[in-house]
Amino acid sequence: MEEVIRFIQDFTAQEYEVMIQIRTEPDTRLVEKNLNALNQFFQGLHSGLNLSSSRTLEERDTVQKQLQPRVLFQIEQYAHPLLDTIYRIYLSSPFYGSRSYFTNFYIANTEKGLKIISRYNICNDCHGQGSRAGSLCNECHGFGWNWRGGQQLQSLGTLVAVRHFAHPADK
Repeated sequence: MEEVIRFIQDFTAQEYEVMIQIRTEPDTRLVEKNLNALNQFFQGLHSGLNLSSSRTLEERDTVQKQLQPRVLFQIEQYAHPLLDTIYRIYLSSPFYGSRSYFTNFYIANTEKGLKIISRYNICNDCHGQGSRAGSLCNECHGFGWNWRGGQQLQSLGTLVAVRHFAHPADK
C-alpha cells in the first residue's frame, strides 16, 4: 500500500504543476515534456490535459489561486479475480477549495509497474449514492460513479484493506 500512496502523491503533485504550466509557461517544449511524463502514470487512457496552440498565458499567482493538488480521501485495496490486486483511489477535483469526492482512479501493477488503468467520476445525478428519490439512478445505473476512460471494471473483487487520509466536506 505504501508504494501506491507514494505513486498517487507523485501523480497529484505532477498533475498540479502541469495544470499550472499549461496556463502559465511560455516554453511549450517544457510543458509538452512534463505533460508526456504525466501521461506515463496511465495505461489505456491519459490525463485528459492538453496543450492548446491558441492558449493565452496567465499569471502564475492567478492560476495557483484557482487550482490545488487533488485531495486524497481514501485508498481501497481489492483482490481482483483477473487483475490480482487493484487499488481504488478517491480524490477531489483539482479546483481550489474542492473537498468533495470527484474522481476514482483505479491503479494496478502492470508489466510497466503501477499504472492508473481506469477513471470514474462521481455521478452528478445521485452524487455517488446510486439512487435518486428511492429509485435506481438513471445516470449511473446504481453504481454512483460514471466511467470516464480506461478499463471498465464490472466488479472489484474482495475488499482487502482501506486507508483513510481526509474526510470529504459532504457525505
